[in-house]
Amino acid sequence: KNGRGGGKRPRGNARHVPEASDAELWVGGLHGEHAYPRALKRLVHAAIPGSSGIDQPIVRLVVRKGWREKETGRWIGYGFVRFRDAEEASAALTHIDGANFAAEGVSLVANFASAPKPLKLSSGVEHKKDVEHTHREIPSNEPLSRVKSDSAFESSADGSACGSAYGSARGSACGDSDSDANDDGPGMTPGRDPGHLAVARAWPRRTLEARARAAGLHSVDAYLGAVADGSNHPRRAELTARAVRFVRGASVPRPLLANLRRALDAVRWPPVSHRPKVDSERYLVLRREVLGANDPRSDVVDPYAELKNAAGAVLRWADPRFRYDHLAVTRNFVGSPHVDGEDKSHQYAVALGDYGRGGELCVESEDGTTRWVVDTRDSVARVDGRCAHWVRGWRDFGTNRPRYSVIYYVTRPRYATTVSFAVDEGWSPGDGCESGDGSASPHPAGGDGSIDVAALSLCAFRSVETAVGNAVRVAGTLFPWPRAMETAWEAFASVLPSEGRWWLIRLA
Repeated sequence: KNGRGGGKRPRGNARHVPEASDAELWVGGLHGEHAYPRALKRLVHAAIPGSSGIDQPIVRLVVRKGWREKETGRWIGYGFVRFRDAEEASAALTHIDGANFAAEGVSLVANFASAPKPLKLSSGVEHKKDVEHTHREIPSNEPLSRVKSDSAFESSADGSACGSAYGSARGSACGDSDSDANDDGPGMTPGRDPGHLAVARAWPRRTLEARARAAGLHSVDAYLGAVADGSNHPRRAELTARAVRFVRGASVPRPLLANLRRALDAVRWPPVSHRPKVDSERYLVLRREVLGANDPRSDVVDPYAELKNAAGAVLRWADPRFRYDHLAVTRNFVGSPHVDGEDKSHQYAVALGDYGRGGELCVESEDGTTRWVVDTRDSVARVDGRCAHWVRGWRDFGTNRPRYSVIYYVTRPRYATTVSFAVDEGWSPGDGCESGDGSASPHPAGGDGSIDVAALSLCAFRSVETAVGNAVRVAGTLFPWPRAMETAWEAFASVLPSEGRWWLIRLA
C-alpha cells in the first residue's frame, strides 16, 4: 500500500527505528499474533524470572515484517524494549536471548539495540547473516502474565509510553482521570503561582459548574472567561480574590530523612516518565505491594524495595494506620496545576533535597476562595490531592541540587473517604485523627459518652478479618500449595484491578 506521501511504505530494516540506547534491547523472533507491542511485552516479561529484580521494560517499537521464512513464507518481526539502565538491560539480555516458548511456538533472540542480530530458525529463513543461538526452554505451563514488577505503569497496547498496569496508575497520562493545566512552564520563579485560568482548568467540570452557579454566571465558559488573565470582566477581582494561608508540615526525624534521601539518590528511574503530561524531570508511580514479593516461599524480588522501605518508614512515623496503596515519587516536579482524580482519600506529602528557596506545595479549596502554601521541605503534610494543587518554582532549578517529593495516596474504594479538607492544618503525627482506613477515631465512644455502633462494628469486622487471615497463613504453612497451583493463583490475581486484588494479596 502507498503511504500518505504517495511513496511506497518501507518494510523491515528500511523502516525508521528509534535511536539506539545502551539500555535498549533488540528482540527478534516474533511472528503472527506475537508481533505486537503487548504480546512482546508479555513474552519479555515471562522470559525474565521474578528473582532477577528487573523492572518491566517499555516497548518502544515493533516491526511486524522484518524478514520472511522461505519454507513457510511467514513474516518474522522484531521489536525494541528499553530498560531502566544499561546494567539492567545487560542482565535482561541473558534471560531473553534464547528463550523458547514451546506452547507459543516462539523462540526469542535478543541483542543490544545498537547491534541487532536476526533469528536463525532454520536454513530456510531469509536474512543477511546466520547467528547461532542456544535456546532455553520455558515450561509451557508457566503463565506469561506472572507479576514481577511493582511499577504501576505499563505501555499501552500500541506500544506508546502511557497507560497503567491493571488500571492502577496515578491518573493515566493518556486519559482524563487527572486534569493537568500546563499554561505556565517549568520556569516558574519562587513565590509565583500559575495564572487563575490555569488553576481553574485543573478542576473537573462539575466543580467549575458549581462555581459558575455560585457566581451567577450562565456557563463554565463564562466563568473561565471572567477569571482569565487580562479579562475585563467587571467581577474579575471578586472572582479571583483568594485568602492565602501559609502552613508548614511536621518535621521528619533526621535519620528517616537521611535514609530516604539515600534511597532516592540511588533509585534507578524508569526510561520514561509515568506522567509525561506533568512538568517533572522524573515521575515514578509504584504499588505499595508486589504480589509474591513478601512471601517467604516466593522468589520474587521487588525492584524498588529499598526505596519503598525507606518511604514506608517515614509514613509509619507520621501515621502508621494510613492505608496507602501507591507511591508517587518525583524529581524536580514543578508547576502543572492538577487534580488527582483517581485518589479515593487524602494523601501525605514530603519533599527533600538540596534545592534553593521555594518549592512549596500549593493547594486550592474547592470553592476557590482559599489557597494554602504548604512548606513540605523535610516535613510531612496532610493534604487532599482531589483539590487542585501544584508546586512553586525554586532557586537553582535545573542545577545539580534536586528537589525530591514522595506522595502516599489511596486508590482502593475500600479505604475511600470524603473530601473534608484541602489542607489539614491541625494534623500532627500520632494525634489520632482520621486515618485512611476509614475509621474516624480509635475510641468506640461518641463525644457525649454514647456507644458508637459503627465504630464497634468496624472494630469487630477488623478482628474477624485478622482472625481469618491468621487462619489462612497457618493453613498455608501446614499445607503448602504446589508450585503449579501457586503460579496459577498469581496469574489469576494479576489480571484483576488493584482495588479487587487486595484480598488475594493478603491470602498469598
